[in-house]
Amino acid sequence: MFAFLQKIGKSLMFPIATLPAAALLLRLGSGDMLGAVPNEAIQYIASIMAASGNAILGNLPIIFAIGIAMGLAHDSSGGAALAGAIAHLVLIAVLGTVNEELNMGVFGGIIAGITAGLLYNKYYNVKFPEWLSFFGGRRFVPIITSITMAILASILAIVWGPIQGGIDAVGNWMIGAGSLGVGMYGFFNRLLIPVGLHHVINTVIWFDFGEFTNAAGEIVKGDINRFLAGDPTAGHFQAGFFPIMMFGLPAACLAMITEYSKIIVDEKIDDQQFILDLPEDVTIQEISGEDTSELISLDEAKQQLEKFLMVPQENGLSIDKISMVKGLEDRPEYSFDFGLDGQPAFFITIFKADESMSEIGPILNEKEMDIRGQKGTVMDDKNFRSIAWQENGYQYSIVGENPELTIEDLVSYAQQMEFVQ
Repeated sequence: MFAFLQKIGKSLMFPIATLPAAALLLRLGSGDMLGAVPNEAIQYIASIMAASGNAILGNLPIIFAIGIAMGLAHDSSGGAALAGAIAHLVLIAVLGTVNEELNMGVFGGIIAGITAGLLYNKYYNVKFPEWLSFFGGRRFVPIITSITMAILASILAIVWGPIQGGIDAVGNWMIGAGSLGVGMYGFFNRLLIPVGLHHVINTVIWFDFGEFTNAAGEIVKGDINRFLAGDPTAGHFQAGFFPIMMFGLPAACLAMITEYSKIIVDEKIDDQQFILDLPEDVTIQEISGEDTSELISLDEAKQQLEKFLMVPQENGLSIDKISMVKGLEDRPEYSFDFGLDGQPAFFITIFKADESMSEIGPILNEKEMDIRGQKGTVMDDKNFRSIAWQENGYQYSIVGENPELTIEDLVSYAQQMEFVQ
């Protein structure tokens, strides 16, 4: 659940990145800025700027649906974005049919985006019989998304009213609490930054807390929208925050540039400052940056490795490339790159094991795990996942290239391995 929330937090950056442009366009084009200049050309430009900013801020729900769907998709595909837009349109249509007064706002876009992103990752490579093959793969994602979202929207139409009431109650309390409410927001925002979940609380407060009716009689929600619409009680949850985000990093870069220009580089450095005291039996070997790997065929790998374990090429799996490289002490190491339905999936490395390797325990973030009845190790570090173990005199490791593959998937592939020779 924690990793899932982190992925949502990262995917929120797509739509949030549009806000500075929207805010600047709307503010500069407002009636007390460029719109107040007594010049028809400038006022014309100001009206265009204001309309452009309003176009973004007025369609935030569908922008969030598209952005989150793309962010959650394992390959950031446009097919996921289309599914996100469809999910949001279906949600709005169903809610309007059941209850015209129900408006989920940005929350609806978030739910639609999450639904579309998850369905895309699950069905992007689905296979159908030949007579239905046109609807397979990515083309199936918008179809299943619309059906799923229709069912989900019918449920949300019934249960969202009380949920929205609770969110509004909390939001109104935090707004009415003044400095205490703002302080609580700041505390939780800073607390969640190390784990990347601060975007979740930001989204709720910026786009859903509080309501304000503008001059046109339209109801706007969220601290940002209310502030831009002229609500005198809005803006407290942004005070001091956006200036730092907008100008803090450029200021830091300027400081680095100006300070770097004062550094004096003296090429005359005493060699004695860089003496490395090495044991007598240690030698220094120059490492070349060139790619020394050699592409080989499966038959050549069988001949050189003799008897070894390999994942069967079935159920869409295929070996895309086999390479051999000289490792430590010119030890040959073999890499088998596997693809799944034309997309990179994982690669397997194999080389002769020696006794000293079995004495080395887990390193860094590795953990011990039983793999194929052997003592092995696993590493699950954000987007890098791998398993390793020794069997029949060889050291094996499987490293995931598709970020959607879990440790359980890699272990499952290891269990499927069979001897080839």
